[in-house]
Formats: sequence, C-alpha cells, structure tokens
Amino acid sequence: MSPDAAARLDLSWNQLSVLRHETERDQRSPNSATVFRLDGQRYQELTRRLSQLVSQQDSLRVVGLSGRDGGSVTYADHLAPPVRSVTAGSVEEARSVAAQMVARSFSRDGGPLWELCIIEHPDPDGRPYRTACAVFDRLITDGRSLFVFQQALLADGGSRAAQSGRFRDWVTWQRRRFPVDQTAAATPEREFWLSYLDGTPPERPIQLPFWSDGPLSGVAEIIHQELPADAATLAAAARRLRVTPFSIFLGAVASAISAGSGADDITLLVHVTGRRPGYLDTLGPFGETLPLRLCHPALADERAALAAARDAWISTLPFQATPWDYIRAVCANPDAPAGSYGPPQVMVNFVPWAPAPLDWQFYETQTQVRMSMSTLHLSAAVRADSSYHLSCLFDPSRYTATGVRELLDLINRNWRQYLTCD
Repeated sequence: MSPDAAARLDLSWNQLSVLRHETERDQRSPNSATVFRLDGQRYQELTRRLSQLVSQQDSLRVVGLSGRDGGSVTYADHLAPPVRSVTAGSVEEARSVAAQMVARSFSRDGGPLWELCIIEHPDPDGRPYRTACAVFDRLITDGRSLFVFQQALLADGGSRAAQSGRFRDWVTWQRRRFPVDQTAAATPEREFWLSYLDGTPPERPIQLPFWSDGPLSGVAEIIHQELPADAATLAAAARRLRVTPFSIFLGAVASAISAGSGADDITLLVHVTGRRPGYLDTLGPFGETLPLRLCHPALADERAALAAARDAWISTLPFQATPWDYIRAVCANPDAPAGSYGPPQVMVNFVPWAPAPLDWQFYETQTQVRMSMSTLHLSAAVRADSSYHLSCLFDPSRYTATGVRELLDLINRNWRQYLTCD
C-alpha cells in the first residue's frame, strides 16, 4: 500500500473516548470477537464474500490509527482480507486458538486491525467441523458490527452491505453535529439532555448493599444465569404489554436495582447501537452508552418499573446517536467531588440479534477476564436457539458474588412476572 492509496481523516467521538480511557488506565481495550460454525460454505465463496465486504466497509480497511495531535485514522483504498486457516486436534484446542487470537493486540500503525481464522477440527464425536473466529480491535467495531459481519459471510449479505452507509460519512456528520471541544454550542441534543437529566449527573452512582469501597483489582468476574422463555415468548409478552423486549429486561433490572438500593430515582448506563437510519448494517464503532433516568415513587414494583422503563426509552429514542462524552461534557456537575472510589453505576446491555449456531460456547464459559471494571455490568443476549443468557461482569474487590447472584435471581423473577402478566 502506497501513501497515496490511503486517506487520513478524523476519529469518531467513540474512538477518541476509547483512546482516552486507554491512556488514563495505561491499558489496551479488550478486542471484540465473533465465533461461529461454518457448515457447508466453500472456502472460495467465503473469501469472495469477505473481499466484497472489505471493499464496501470503510472500517475493515483501517490501517493506521493514532490519538496524537487531535487524533486521526488512515483508511486504505484497497486491502487484502486478513484470512487464514489452521488445524486443531480437538474442540478444546480450537477454543484455545480462538482465545489466543482474542488476547493478541493489533498494531495500530500498519494495520489491518482485524483478522479471520478458519479452524478445522473434529467435533466432540470426532466428525469434521469448521469454526470461524473473527477478531477486531475495539477501535473499529461494536456489537452490532460483529453480527452484521457474521451474517454477511453466512448468508447472501451483499445486497444489505451495499445499502450500508459509509462509516467515514458518519464520522464527518458526527464531528460537524457535535464539535469536539465546543460542547457549549446550542444543539437540539444539548438542550434535550440538560432537560432530561434535570441537574442529575449522567454518571450518577447507585449504592447497592453488596458493594464496598476500595481500589479496582484489575480482574473482573462473570456470573452467568439462564433466563426463562425463548425469543418468541418474550416478543409475545412485549406485544401484550405494549412495550419492546428491551423494555422488559430494563424494567426487570430497574425494579431489582430499586429494591436493592432503596432508591426510586436512578440513572442506569445503557448500551445502544448509536446509529442513525441508513447505518444499521454499517461496520464500525458506533455503539454508545446513554444515561437512562428512571423515576417512579414505586420503582421497586415490577409494573411501575416497566412503565418507567418504557417512558424513558421512548423519550430518548430521537437522541440515541449522541456521543457519551458529549453528554458528560454538557451535563457533568463541575462541583462534584473528585475521587477514584465510590459507588459506581449499573450498566445494562441487551443483545437481540441471534448469532449463528456454535456447538461449543466461547464467552459463556468464561468466569474471569483481566480488565479494570468499575461498573456493575448486566447483559442479556439471545442465543442461536432463541434462549436468553444473562450475565453480570463485576470487580470482586467491590462487589460480593453472593450479592450479585441475589440480584440476578431478582431480575430473573421480575422477568418471569412480565412473561405471565397482562
């Protein structure tokens, strides 16, 4: 690749935020990955689809990225897909190959910032099996992108990818709409968030009884649990209650958090796609974190929590492409005391896109991950078989595992209540 075959452009707010956090913590952000079964797809067809995707999606052609001098990203006009094949002797060895890929840091000066590996190995019964593992630097992807990437390789995703907006165009719009270092300028988003939060900080902490003060350990634990009912049952309950499936999960969490904390006015951090119309199937780091304020005098009650969740979600829908750091800059309280310790927020993530089938689980078997985790991170995701998986990521030096399990049990109970009530 020659210098004239690349374009050097601005970073997005999300990319700037990741780089800032990495500098503050002196720690690389974990890579993102998707692992899925390849069943019958020929290698030549996979590489053809992959080449088509790379040509259409800007983020797959990132070859350089830097936070220096205001930050910049370099896109190549053309890039050979970084795909390789390996052979493993067992499912365990295949899982080890995937884990090593996820743990490896990409060079951000000379790219690409992702790779795809096709692992050929026997299944538990000794039959031939192929697993694909695609790993991405956090600076070029988000959860929705992982799903779109996977589907583009497994199905005829060409037409959908061709209709995706360009990530570079998105960044241009975003930097113009939300000028960096000019957050005092009037925008509809600025006025909305100031009114919506009404003087409460976007990072308002939540005091839970199983939290204790202290430094971060640098290792986060994960507790897993099953949620009852499949995607069709949850969707039917949502239609009956006139809410979205996400609102059901959010209501279940809000009720449990309110019951545990005794608070009837809370602010949860919520992961959203952060995308405007026309960019749902564009690859890139669009995902945003929003402060969702839920307020009700009986918030611990499941019905009240569901109503609060529905209203909060609907009110923020037109403004969910607002960068998190922009909201923080606009709404942060300058008089708030500084400190590295204190009750953190609760973060919520709901993933409604079912991944491709995989006969061995990769992430759901993890019980630890090496990272600094200040928030209590609750996540629900639908699997390929339409069942739901609930997990909580937390720092064991700040939260007790017993308390986390009790919270998950309460969320599970609330979820069940929504499935049966009218």
